[in-house]
Amino acid sequence: NGTAPPGAAAFSPDGKRLVTVAPVREGGTQGPSLVRVWDAKTGAVRGEMELPIGGGSGYAAVADSGSVVLSAIGRVVVL
Repeated sequence: NGTAPPGAAAFSPDGKRLVTVAPVREGGTQGPSLVRVWDAKTGAVRGEMELPIGGGSGYAAVADSGSVVLSAIGRVVVL
């Protein structure tokens, strides 16, 4: 089990955070996707959310305000 390399990434407008989306591997098969928010300077994970759907690495975007993260996998969009 583990996380595959990110398939999507986006910086916050101020450049202080990086959002990544990566599929999770479960027993050799693709499971859900994991959205992580990183501190761009230190590399520390500041937050994460597992999306119950897999099927790809998806898309990532951060609003101009920096307070909203958008992630999309297939036809599902999560704010």
